[in-house]
Amino acid sequence: PIRLVFEFKKKGNFTVIFHFCPIILLFVLKFVKIIFKIMLSFLGLIFVFLFGFITGNLLNPIIVFAPKKNYRNVTELYCQNCGRKLKFYEHISIFSYIFLNGCCASCSRRLVYKNQYVIIINLVFYFLSYLFYGLTIFGILLDLFLTTLLALGIIQTRTGTLPLSLTITSTVLALLTLIPKVDFIFGIEAKLYSALIAAVIYAMLFFSIKSKINEGIILISVSVILSIQNFVFALLIALLLLISKIIIFSRKSKSPSLHLVPFLTIGYIVSSLFGNLIF
Repeated sequence: PIRLVFEFKKKGNFTVIFHFCPIILLFVLKFVKIIFKIMLSFLGLIFVFLFGFITGNLLNPIIVFAPKKNYRNVTELYCQNCGRKLKFYEHISIFSYIFLNGCCASCSRRLVYKNQYVIIINLVFYFLSYLFYGLTIFGILLDLFLTTLLALGIIQTRTGTLPLSLTITSTVLALLTLIPKVDFIFGIEAKLYSALIAAVIYAMLFFSIKSKINEGIILISVSVILSIQNFVFALLIALLLLISKIIIFSRKSKSPSLHLVPFLTIGYIVSSLFGNLIF
């Protein structure tokens, strides 16, 4: 373009424009390509935000009603105090907190399934996953697996149980990553070795602390969706946090609950996002 302007001023006619038509066309095409990439990135961010926000909004009622096996209330929410059916805009956490402070419009009591921290964690993970893996099938499976694992971890912390429906969901999501060309990061062979290691570790946990079978299924699911080194890294984080909890509670002369899934969720978040950078 600089040379074009110089030649045009020198000769004072438009013949030079036809002489440099290929250069102009190449410059325009590159500019359009850059604009197109920016638009795709922007649309991808909008999709990730909406996807993470919707799944995050579904997380709260799932956490409340899944242990009770009351899945009807997951989509048709009612106030737990007055029994009034919530309107559609009350399901959206942002509007609920801005206009109603997370409370029921009828009785003004706080809704138990309006936990904004769960939605924020879900959204942040979805955005980071988009930055690391892009808008791919594998990235979406990682996101959905985190959403399921987050629900399982919170439910086990509150009730000590692991709903079978969510456990099966996490297993199905992990198995979907074994489909050829879905996982372009770790590879199927590494996942199978990782699952074998997880099965051995679960057997050791089962005979030592009487771990539940659902915990073993979730442990193997995490190993399948991650590679060997990332799974070991996630498990190491989980065990360190669990041992720290045991030490803290032993000083207070209390017997802690040995729940692995909440700490495994933390390990999965760190390992799935930053494990590839570390290893």
